[in-house]
Amino acid sequence: MSDQPARTCSDCDGELQAIVVMDVGHQGAVGQLQYYSSGDKRSFWTGRFPTAGTVQAFLCQDCGLISLFGQPKPRVEQEVTEEPEE
Repeated sequence: MSDQPARTCSDCDGELQAIVVMDVGHQGAVGQLQYYSSGDKRSFWTGRFPTAGTVQAFLCQDCGLISLFGQPKPRVEQEVTEEPEE
């Protein structure tokens, strides 16, 4: 995250520090927070929603506010292959 500009708190303009907010799942498994789009449907086979991205968290060093930002998954662009002419 060092290539991103420094973020400042929306309440007090203090410095935001990146933190990890954990999602505790079944049997204590820990993972990163994820989100899905409101129109997404659960998979018939897995019962899970498709993940649209992850959540990044930042803590203000001055006032303690925690800010959350969505980090969308990169879009996979399908490569178009041309058929050779005969």
